[in-house]
Amino acid sequence: MKLAGHHVFITGGASGIGLALAREFLLRGNRVTVCGRDRVKLMRAAEQNPALETLRIDLCRDEDLRQIENDRDGNLQSVSILVNNAAIGDAYCLLRDPAAFAKMEAELATNLMAPIKLTRIFLPMLLARKNAAVVNVTSGFAAWPCATVPGYSVSKGALKAFSRVLRNQLAGTHVKVFEVLPPMVQTALVKNASGRKISTQRVAAETIRGMQRDQDEICIGEVKLMRFSAGLFPRLLDWVIRRYPLALKELERLYPREDN
Repeated sequence: MKLAGHHVFITGGASGIGLALAREFLLRGNRVTVCGRDRVKLMRAAEQNPALETLRIDLCRDEDLRQIENDRDGNLQSVSILVNNAAIGDAYCLLRDPAAFAKMEAELATNLMAPIKLTRIFLPMLLARKNAAVVNVTSGFAAWPCATVPGYSVSKGALKAFSRVLRNQLAGTHVKVFEVLPPMVQTALVKNASGRKISTQRVAAETIRGMQRDQDEICIGEVKLMRFSAGLFPRLLDWVIRRYPLALKELERLYPREDN
């Protein structure tokens, strides 16, 4: 896929992976609009990247989504690449956290339903382009879930399934559907988690390279091994993830075991 001359719309683009992707697209001569909920982060991102356009919206508010839909004939009418990147996640135990299912509901709304709704809004515009794409940023935990972050894992796994369904339904059109599966990344989402983390710049660079190669599923770092292991050694992968530093330390910190 050619990645120049596009108008790219990125959710969660004021920081982290979204901002790193925005910079990569800007460097290649694209117009980039990022959206987010945090006004301060959006202002900072615009100050550091003068060509960047920003939009303050909450993807879980229907009135904010209507604002985007109403702007399809205005500033957003030229969008040709939609990047569904915004996500939230929390570590909790379904058995011991009374707020567990409320947290999961919020994660499903942001990580799954918002991308689906945005895709519905932008799809008519994308179908009208000769070179267009939907990019869904999922996670290594979409390839294999982690019990420490149940809602995040479930929502990203479902977004992975949605990506494949959308790709198959759009076969024969000019709209490509990419899925990006990064491992743990140096972002605020996992700032307190232990374990090896890769940079947002690396995720952005590998995403761009994968899109240029028309690679449907862009697996980054150890996610390549996770996907391979999931098919051959599922029990081993379960054992590894259960003992992942993030899983052990976070659950023990949040929910100390009670002595019988």
